[in-house]
Amino acid sequence: VAAPDAQHTRQILEARRLTEMTVVQLACAQATAMQIRQLRELIAQERNAIERDQRGPAIRFSGEFHLQLAHMAGNAPLAQFLNSLVPLTSLIIAQFETKACTYCAWQEHVAIVDAVEQRDAHTAVALMTQHLDHLETRLLKHH
Repeated sequence: VAAPDAQHTRQILEARRLTEMTVVQLACAQATAMQIRQLRELIAQERNAIERDQRGPAIRFSGEFHLQLAHMAGNAPLAQFLNSLVPLTSLIIAQFETKACTYCAWQEHVAIVDAVEQRDAHTAVALMTQHLDHLETRLLKHH
């Protein structure tokens, strides 16, 4: 499978950024305690995979984190759209990102969940934007 080029990678991440800003706003408005626990469990699994040097599972758990957030938002078309973008991003990460780069993602996920749990949409959007900006910077340096 060929990886997207730099321009396509930028476009995928731009679409994700726009979608996920809305997703976290909606999640802040309606997240349940059980959904927050599920997100924290995904983060724990992601961190565990990283600590065990299991990049494939770590990337998968990271993607599942974003998809679970989209599910929490309660907007099926947004979740479906994100479901088309996350696997592309995961492919790019698997092909281009170095092991060291995957270590900060789970920490950024924790901060996003904290903001969602506090129903702080402004902070959640800022953190998600920063998270995807970091990802874009790391991925595009390899193109």
